[in-house]
Parts: sequence; C-alpha cells; structure tokens
Amino acid sequence: MLNQIGEVSTPNIAKLTISVEGFPALYTMQAQGIDLVLLNDTEINQQAVAFLNEYKNEGILKVKFRPTSEVPWQISNESFTALQGNCKSRRKTCKDKEPSKHSTTFEFDARRWSRTLLLQVLNGTEPEMRIAGAIPMYVTVPNEGEVKATNQLQDMGTNVNITDIRGTFNTARMTINNSTQLPIWTTQMDFHPRMASFSPPKTHFPYAPGSNLDYVEMIAFVDRVFPSFIPVQFVQGGIIASYIALVLLVGRLIRGVVTSGPLDVIISEIPNPDYLLKICLDIYLVRESGSRDGNFTLEQDLFAKLIFLFRSPQTLIKWTRYKHIQKGYEFEIKHSWDGKVVPHEPFKISMRWHFERQPGKPHKRVIRVEIRGPLFDDPDPPNEYAGPTPGLWNYEVVELFLPTRKDITWNFYVGPHGHWLVLLHSAYRECFNKGEETELEVQNVHQGAEWICNFEIPLAYMPGNVTKFNAYAIHGSGVERHYEALYAVTDGTFKFFGRIDTRRLIPEDITARHSTI
Repeated sequence: MLNQIGEVSTPNIAKLTISVEGFPALYTMQAQGIDLVLLNDTEINQQAVAFLNEYKNEGILKVKFRPTSEVPWQISNESFTALQGNCKSRRKTCKDKEPSKHSTTFEFDARRWSRTLLLQVLNGTEPEMRIAGAIPMYVTVPNEGEVKATNQLQDMGTNVNITDIRGTFNTARMTINNSTQLPIWTTQMDFHPRMASFSPPKTHFPYAPGSNLDYVEMIAFVDRVFPSFIPVQFVQGGIIASYIALVLLVGRLIRGVVTSGPLDVIISEIPNPDYLLKICLDIYLVRESGSRDGNFTLEQDLFAKLIFLFRSPQTLIKWTRYKHIQKGYEFEIKHSWDGKVVPHEPFKISMRWHFERQPGKPHKRVIRVEIRGPLFDDPDPPNEYAGPTPGLWNYEVVELFLPTRKDITWNFYVGPHGHWLVLLHSAYRECFNKGEETELEVQNVHQGAEWICNFEIPLAYMPGNVTKFNAYAIHGSGVERHYEALYAVTDGTFKFFGRIDTRRLIPEDITARHSTI
C-alpha cells in the first residue's frame, strides 16, 4: 500500500556485469534509451495480479541487454594463465560464510564443474559455459537501498519450498570469440523451467545479421519515490508506521480540542447572576409590603418562580445567559448643516453593541462605530502624532454628539489619519472635561478615495439617559470649509438632534451610567 503514493522515478540506465572474482569482467553491457521498455497490458501475467496491483504500467520495465559485451575482455597473458591455474585448483571455503550482497551483484560459489567448464572454454575445447542461477528474471528497484530479486514472482508457479530463491534464476550461456585482437564474450539467457510459463518471450537481437542471438532481458519493478517535502523518517518504517504516526497526530489534535472545550465553555457560557438577584430582591420587597396587608400571594409566586428555575437546569441556563443584540443604528450624512444635499457620496455611520469575554481581564462591553466616507485630505492633517489632538475640529474630522437629559454632551472627534479627541460639554459648548483620561482604539484604512474608520466607545464612557444624537462631517479650508450634518439645522437654532433609543445599542440587562471622568 505504501507504493501507491509518491512519484515513479524510472531508471535512465541499467548495467549488467558478469565477472570472475579477481579478474577483469567477462561480460559488461549497459541498457538505456530504447533498451528500457515499458511493459504493455498483454505482457503482464494475470496470475500475478495480487503483486502487480502495487505497480502501474509506467513502473514496470523490460530491461534488454545486448548479447555481445560492449567491452572486450582486456586480460593480459599472465592473468589469463593465472585464471587457468585457479580453475584447476580448489580453494577451501567456509560453508557457514554467506556471500555479501550489493545493489547489483549476485554472488555464488563456483563449483568444481564450473571451474572445469570455464577452463575448457578458455582452452577452446568447449564452445560455451553455462552458469545456472546467474540472472534473475524479476528485480525490484526500491526508492532507496539495494536492488533485489522479486521473490514473490521468482517463487511463483511452484509448490516446492525453495530455501534459496536463486534456485529459480535464469541460466547464462557464455561464449568467447578469440578471432579478434581482444577476446569478446557473448552472453545468452535460458529461462528456468519454473519461470518459462510466467515470463514474456525473449526479444531477438536485430543488429547481428545471420545470428540467432537474443537480448539478455529482465523485468524491473520500480518503486515510487516520495516527494522531497515528506520526511524520509516518516515513511521509512513502512505503511504501518506511517498510519501509526498519522493516528497519533490526529489523536493529539482531537485531544487538544476535547480537553480545551470545557475550559472554553466556562469562559464563553459564564452566567449573568443579575436576573436571579433581581428576583431575590423582588421577593424581599413584596414580603415587606405583604406583611403590612397580610397578602403573600405575590411573594409565593416569585418564590415558586425561583424554585422552578433551580429545578430546571436548562431554563436556568437560558434565563441567566447574557443577551446579545444585533440591531444597532445605521446613519447617512446626506445634507449640509443648512439642509442642502451634499454633492458627493454620503458619510455612513454604523453603531453596534459588542460584548466579549476576556480571560483574566474585565469583559469588553463597547459600542463599535464604523465610519465610511470620501477622503478629501483637506486641510493637511495636524503635525502631531496620531492620538488625542486638541483643536481637531479645525481639520478634516467626523464628530459624534451624545447629549443626555441633563444637557451634558459627549463629543467624539475622529480624523482620517489616526487623530481623535473626546470632550465633555455642559450647556452649549462649555467644555468642563477635555477627556485627558480617556483612551480610544482608532483604526483607519484608506481604500483609494474612501476613508474607513473603526473605533470602540467603552460602556464606561457612555453617558446615562442618552436620548438624542447627531453627527457632523467637516472638511475643506477657508471659504471651501464644509459642515455636513446628520440632522440639519432647519429651525434657526444652533443645535438640533434626532432621537435615539439606547435599547437598540445596549442590552436591557446592562445599565448605562454616567462616566466618572
């Protein structure tokens, strides 16, 4: 299953070498280009479908080696004589010692008959030398490590238990041509009887006219190579190790969500006890009034309501949950202070209530204000850094008025370059507090010729008993100074306001009090 992911990295070249240890190679051949052929559907044996399902057609190669060695047998007379002498003698070897294996090397012990046969071929008394179990028909090219024989296919088609898989390798027939200046070896391959019915037919070698030579072929299964962004340590343990790592990773993520969930609920679903406190206070109030006239019916009803809440957790949670409102207000400044329609896109003002629980901090209870309008950039902004700026009304600015029934007015000024000002007036423009202790979080964004301003008015800054509201947009210099108003001054007075209901801005369970500033 692990071979289903990754990319196929097809080999560009394959090399086959047959040699006698300690002497130059007898046969050396490279296969590349057109000698590396992809197997088609008709050449794939369906009896091996269980194994072949791990590979796609582009991952199965037929490697064809030309029968005649591309390198002459470059052996000196002295080495040739030494080889003949080695073939006559028998070296003592340890039976328990296993030959070492390398990526493209299959070593086997040369028996007495093999040495004798090689000597006869070298002397010219025998036409060819047969090496049984020399070349595997099927090999696997892993994404890393050694090239190995494909045991699943080499052992296919027989019920005999084979302890050494090399017993199913094909036989190599080698002949030497001494007619040239340097001897040249030619190699042919005979199928093992057990593998003949499972192997594709041999391909004739067309470049030797008049000969019956065939290519020396083997089938290579190329494993996929994992992308570079996947760590080797993650996949080198196989598909089981990869699945275990994936399960552990997902389990850790799920555990983090499950374990942190209750903690988040404690913060996000914290109840508001003011409702229960109000019922208790009402019970004490009606008890005092009922004790005078002897009527305790209302007290019994309130007490029954309190008991009902504690007996029903669902109702208690619903009753004590903070109420959030989404109504708010939307305004557009379409007129100048004297009622004339402005010749540009109107300024838009949005006001919304926002409540946010902050772990380890007081909960945030604010009115979020968003202002959108054209950016005139006239006059130039103040020289001071962004922040509270005295005299901001002399620059490009939007001003919000929030008067109370006691004729006390909060004035909020915001400019397009991060400047702001908060003033508190009594009567008409009699400033008795310049808001030195106030702090606004103002964010400005310029999108072309549009100005977007966002800031928050904390509930502590919100005066109590607010019933009226107005807003000004001021810009320009000199005679081009323009004053635009949400509610125009049409009756000849110096100030005019529209009515506002703070219940659309502030939940009923939260009482807006006068600021202590």
